[in-house]
Amino acid sequence: MKNKKLFTLLFMIFILVMNGCTKKQKEPHEVVDYLKNLSTYQCKVEIDTKNDREELKYSLMQYCDSSIGYRVEIEDDKVQIHRNNKIYVKDLKSNKKFELEEDFNELYSISFVGEYIKLLYTNDAVDYVIKEIEGKKYQLIQLILPGNNRNLYKAIMYVNLKAYVPEKIVIFDNKDKERVNILYSEFVINDKIDKALFNID
Repeated sequence: MKNKKLFTLLFMIFILVMNGCTKKQKEPHEVVDYLKNLSTYQCKVEIDTKNDREELKYSLMQYCDSSIGYRVEIEDDKVQIHRNNKIYVKDLKSNKKFELEEDFNELYSISFVGEYIKLLYTNDAVDYVIKEIEGKKYQLIQLILPGNNRNLYKAIMYVNLKAYVPEKIVIFDNKDKERVNILYSEFVINDKIDKALFNID
């Protein structure tokens, strides 16, 4: 009888341990679907670009309303509204306004979470990997960037699997050399964003 109880107890401990070890991994589509369905967010973005001659850094504030578009505040210099395949720009120093085509600044477009996720559906070379870095688990979403820019060839988005938010995008050239780091911070999801922000007044 004692042996039977001991066996039952050991068996239950074994099942609990196995359940802990085989905890279900988040599927790539869960992360992608969550990011694709973000209705609004705002965050700070640091973009660090490197080429053979220099390294440039930009500090941005980014707002997204999926029903309208994106607002980018570039330090104290400019505001850009990305909407309907156009970029509406206001120079804060000269107070001038002008309009650009959407592909004018490819880098900013890549930094928009929704635009990055859209690239997955037109890309044959998408790769998903779960990776642990400094005790945190990430879903890495890697893709080949469209166009023929050899300096912006491949990108990897790192999504924090606890918070379900992107922490960075790293962009490589066609020789696998790191060229751009896009770092996200203070990422607030589905916060109420004033729609007036998406107008250039």
